[in-house]
Amino acid sequence: MKVEIKLGNIKEVTTTYPKYESSWKVIAYPNGNLIDLKTGRNLYGLYWEGKRNTYNNLTEGFIVKKEDTIKFLEEKLAILGLNEREANEFIIYWLPQLEENKYNFISFKSIEEINNYMPLEISPTPDTILEY
Repeated sequence: MKVEIKLGNIKEVTTTYPKYESSWKVIAYPNGNLIDLKTGRNLYGLYWEGKRNTYNNLTEGFIVKKEDTIKFLEEKLAILGLNEREANEFIIYWLPQLEENKYNFISFKSIEEINNYMPLEISPTPDTILEY
């Protein structure tokens, strides 16, 4: 199925892959594979990163010792519904920064917070969306 995805707050975006212009256009297969219609590349996901959105609520989260970080993330990411591949990617991305500290305050943004920061316009509308 052909799918178009638009980022709703582009001024906050710092990095994208594949390169985002006015939207991403892909063919999405039932197994989750994506084909970028611009480049023909086979992708397993679309990536955007934005300016750090400060999180002012320091009452909801976890203090995690450096040596407990991997176990903590594996457990919490499974609870949040990430599959092993998604959890692996999340941990690989964040672990170098987290291991620089003896302790870390770790919290997860809600779907509502993510959608307020970067609403997505997906056409046609998907049955489900997993955001992390």
